Amino acid sequence: MKIALVHDYLVQYGGAERVLEAFTELFPYAPIYTLIYDREAMHGIFEDKRIY
Repeated sequence: MKIALVHDYLVQYGGAERVLEAFTELFPYAPIYTLIYDREAMHGIFEDKRIY
């Protein structure tokens, strides 16, 4: 089964981003698709994930 995680934008770390982080623990190999990704704002939380 193929799984992809989708988030509108990753520019601040709040509740929705915590949920996404939990999903990445459940599906560690799933890529994350987002429109905007601010690596500094995420403080390295998704550093080892494939983000497109």
